[in-house]
Amino acid sequence: MVENTISLLSPFIAFIPANELGCSGVLAVVTMGLFFGRKGPRVISAETRLQGTAVWEVLTFLLEGLIFIFIGLQLPQVIQALDAGAIVRMIGISFAIAAAMIVTRIACIFPGAYLPRWIDGQLGREKPRYPPWRHILFGGWAGIRGGDLW
Repeated sequence: MVENTISLLSPFIAFIPANELGCSGVLAVVTMGLFFGRKGPRVISAETRLQGTAVWEVLTFLLEGLIFIFIGLQLPQVIQALDAGAIVRMIGISFAIAAAMIVTRIACIFPGAYLPRWIDGQLGREKPRYPPWRHILFGGWAGIRGGDLW
């Protein structure tokens, strides 16, 4: 329990002194994270690491939930502040961005699937089988995610 508490407080322990000294608090937190990531498995037991992983997953879930709650609370006020023309433009821009992302993702997945096989054929290696284009299209579509990057 103490080690997990230290794990939760360590970003603040790194940030506050660095910030007070006029250094980058963010870089201090990143440095501490890299240090603990490297040295932690030697010092912290496997049971504590598993418990710590669970604690961080719950904390991440709660923070993501709070983000969506705050966005939901602000959304009616934001929509009221916009005029009808702005809302239509924003919806159009949103669809354009989504379409561009989908087309880009699918356009990038095909060279990644076919180019290595083509290069192997050009180098005289055994001619590999190309996957069906529908499988590549499905893989490209399935790889498109929402806001969650974990």
